[in-house]
Amino acid sequence: MFKVSKSVSALGLLAGATWLSSSAVAFEQHEAHVHGEAVINIVVENGQVEAAFKSPMMNIVGFEYEATSEADKAQVASALQVFQNAYALVKLPDSARCLVDDIDVHLGDEHEEHDHEKEHDHEKEHDHEKEHGHEKEHGHEKEHGHEEEHGHEEKHDHAHESEAATHSDVHAHYHFKCANPAALTSMEFGFIEAFKGIEELDVNLLFGNKAKKVVLTKKSSQITF
Repeated sequence: MFKVSKSVSALGLLAGATWLSSSAVAFEQHEAHVHGEAVINIVVENGQVEAAFKSPMMNIVGFEYEATSEADKAQVASALQVFQNAYALVKLPDSARCLVDDIDVHLGDEHEEHDHEKEHDHEKEHDHEKEHGHEKEHGHEKEHGHEEEHGHEEKHDHAHESEAATHSDVHAHYHFKCANPAALTSMEFGFIEAFKGIEELDVNLLFGNKAKKVVLTKKSSQITF
């Protein structure tokens, strides 16, 4: 996993962390790992803007395994450099006079889809019970055939679990402080332009007591508050 953190102000980071912890409950985490899609949660409050971006690593560098070759490492390093340019990825109105206070980027966070696997296994078990009861009515030969089929399904499940375990995500957090918050009326994003693997960006915005959800594509990169 690659990690880069940058704090412009230690005092600002502490204040931003406290503010973020009180606002983070506003959103549910986007857990789906879908290639081509990314999500960004935005909280705007009291002249501060917090942006939390998440994407499958495939969208960013074209792979999700650990970078070991020089070419892969160079690709990861290039992506990290792009994420450091907060003003190009999260574009706020110039008149709002916003300055980035903190940048925190993680590339290659692995996860498993536990809930999905449990649900999948439960369905398999339920189907197996139905099939097993049906086979009892039709003799031992069909039961034996079902056991072979069940063994095949177990191998398939293990392969699927192994594949799920290789999922890797990218997380990037940006914290801005704005001197003229009254001018915060819109926001533009450069993620789709910067990373060709992203086809859709799901934007969840919390602005004061208002909430808004927008799906951006290559044809649209801006939202209004």
